Amino acid sequence: MNKARWKKAAAFAMASIMMLSMAACGKKTKDSSSKKEKENKKEMTFQSEDLKIDGVKGDINTCVVSGDRIYFYTMEWDDSETEGETSKEVTSEETSGEEDLTEAGSTEEGTSEEATSEEAASEEETTEAPSGEETSEEGASEEVTGEPSDAAKYYLYSIKTDGTDLQELGQIDIDTDSYINYLLVSKDGGIHLLLGTYDEKSQKSSYEIASVDESGKITDKQDITDLLGITDQNYLSKAMMDSKDRYVFTTDQNIIVLDQSFKKICEMKPESSYVESIALTKDGDIVVGDSSGDDGAKVQVLDVEQQKWGDTYKMDFNYFNNGDALMNGSGDYDFYYKDDSGIYGYQLASKKGTKLMDFVASNVTSDASYFILPIDAETMIGTSWQDSGSKLTLYKKVDPSSIKDKTTITVGAMYLDDNVKRAAIDFNKKNDQYQIELKDYSSEEDPETKMNADIIAGNVPDIICLNGVSVDQYAEKGILEDLSTFYEKDQDISKDDLIPSVEKAMEIDGKLYFVSPSFTISTLIASAKDVGTESGWTMDDLKKLLKEKSDARPFYSENKNDTLYSFIASNINDFVDWSTGECSFDSQDFKDILEISNQGKNEEMDYSEDSPSEPSLVKSGKVLFTSGFGVDMESVELYEKMYNGDITFIGYPNKDKNGSYFSFDMPMGIYSKSKVKDAAWEFVKMFMSLEFQGGQDTIYSNPTRQDAFDMLVKRKTATKKYKDELGNEVEPLQSGYGWDDLNIDIGPLSDKQAQKYIDLVNSTTKTSDYNTEITNIITEEAKAYFAGQKSLDETADIIQNRVKTYVNENR
Repeated sequence: MNKARWKKAAAFAMASIMMLSMAACGKKTKDSSSKKEKENKKEMTFQSEDLKIDGVKGDINTCVVSGDRIYFYTMEWDDSETEGETSKEVTSEETSGEEDLTEAGSTEEGTSEEATSEEAASEEETTEAPSGEETSEEGASEEVTGEPSDAAKYYLYSIKTDGTDLQELGQIDIDTDSYINYLLVSKDGGIHLLLGTYDEKSQKSSYEIASVDESGKITDKQDITDLLGITDQNYLSKAMMDSKDRYVFTTDQNIIVLDQSFKKICEMKPESSYVESIALTKDGDIVVGDSSGDDGAKVQVLDVEQQKWGDTYKMDFNYFNNGDALMNGSGDYDFYYKDDSGIYGYQLASKKGTKLMDFVASNVTSDASYFILPIDAETMIGTSWQDSGSKLTLYKKVDPSSIKDKTTITVGAMYLDDNVKRAAIDFNKKNDQYQIELKDYSSEEDPETKMNADIIAGNVPDIICLNGVSVDQYAEKGILEDLSTFYEKDQDISKDDLIPSVEKAMEIDGKLYFVSPSFTISTLIASAKDVGTESGWTMDDLKKLLKEKSDARPFYSENKNDTLYSFIASNINDFVDWSTGECSFDSQDFKDILEISNQGKNEEMDYSEDSPSEPSLVKSGKVLFTSGFGVDMESVELYEKMYNGDITFIGYPNKDKNGSYFSFDMPMGIYSKSKVKDAAWEFVKMFMSLEFQGGQDTIYSNPTRQDAFDMLVKRKTATKKYKDELGNEVEPLQSGYGWDDLNIDIGPLSDKQAQKYIDLVNSTTKTSDYNTEITNIITEEAKAYFAGQKSLDETADIIQNRVKTYVNENR
């Protein structure tokens, strides 16, 4: 974790509330939703059929469609390998999706494409190679240990696109220090591999094109490292073959085309100087996508022969959600593309995209959607993984007239969690009367503004995912239904199932307006030697400690704005009452926050690698507090290590000595005027079941049910393997954590450590309610005070007046 962790931690906490895609952040893009018509899901429904691939060895990694056949290679691991022997760290320029089945599409000419799932192998984040390694940010550093090919065997297969005629083409014999980047198939079925090799001494990667015969044997190789021009400033992001069997390579910055004799015939940079996604049109031209500018996603067609760019086409969305968003065209569509909700066909002549497959309507989970690609407009191929291994799945369009009409339940969100998508699919499969449809605002320029605009206009979803909105504000406006009566009459769950402190925090004037399956806690962490062992304190207590510890600073960052942000990031509700419209930003507590923050510096914090790390300054006593955004149970071990002993979740100071706050995951409320409230309840209550909250693969924080939370405590403290109440095998906790120069192994918690966290949960009764507008008002007005242009009282009065006006205009 880098030196900017302090800011990143705060930003992450807010991001967990706002749930905005990183790709969309900060873009001033067009509002695409106004052009979108209501979708007819029946026209976008596909049925899946698992292809019979009995006898296939290993797991499918890459799939390429060429003509009427699907080519893929698999990896089979040697179970006899010892742990640690096959660790290999590579960067994204070395491999873009080694463990991922890549997506491909065929053009009318029979060309093929290989693409990599950006979700599983991000070009700028973590890219996995054969041993499941972890890369550094932006692929800037490389470290290799071991030789992965000793532990894995590679096999080549092909099968017809209708699922018949499975053929094993043989085992691929590659050097032990090489790995497969991409599988490339020419239009006549010729097989080629892009191989990567990493040299530990030089810390550089090299690349070769290897030709493979029908038995899987490599017949010749050609080194193309120099031709690709990969440096520590860029990375290889994709490779494919075009309609003329030329090799096409892309980095994040340019496109390189080699002919069959490996002569470079084209090297072009897009006008934006950035390549996000690439595919072939149905005519065999190269289409390049980019959404790095201010005008949203766009594509350009590259004329290789003329070495020039064609027209630019603005897409009807804001950003490409992954590097394989563009896919090869066929039939009526020049190319295909995908977003989080489905797959589309695009026609250059009409400059229009048409949605062909809706993932939820077709019962396609998010995991599976990454690896689906069109063969044509009504046929798609994909892969997924199960405990029994990987599988190939054929998707065929369903006759719309055969689909039964159902009443729609709309779920709207600024960002849709994958768990919500999976639950919608499960609900739709089992329910003959109702159908969940999802409305995802995450691709909008400003998701919160757009969703609120829809609500004001009366276009309110039946179920509202409340990440990033003020539940108090929505409740005060009468938008949300009180769910207490649903709890009372339900035969499966009740309010008594909730952790008592969680239920209390969820309540607004004795009513429950939302459900949530899990939570984390935001709190202030300090050494027990400094603040004692009891949680909770006042501003006077804080000021006294700061006076006694005058040689230490409160937080890692000494910047005034950063310190202010640390204090107000979680506790806006302490100063705002949405039910009455009253605010208390002119109180002594808030003035104390401003005054303490003003003791810092106006200069920005230096987060360079040469500056001391936050853990080291905490260890030495030079930093007193850590802002714990998203504190979970394992955090106890981390912070005890950092503070050299006992810690106290002291909380943020306030008059009632209760300064810790719940942050709820996937909070969902029901629209008070919905016509399908009972059916909507049947959906949202799925997240409140023990089966959902007790699962190890669905909840990654703390469950809100008491029985599920007790199961979590047992898992975190177990020292022996056991089977839990739901029949899941549980292994003793074994993980690790790295924070700058602090690295610790995390094992089973002691009873004392677990109890410390349980006490924190039981004593927390407030909810974090971040409000962007209020935070902006505070930080904007505080600048003049920090610069010495306004007095403390004047600043507090202005903030009080502005926020109170905003609250009363919006409650």
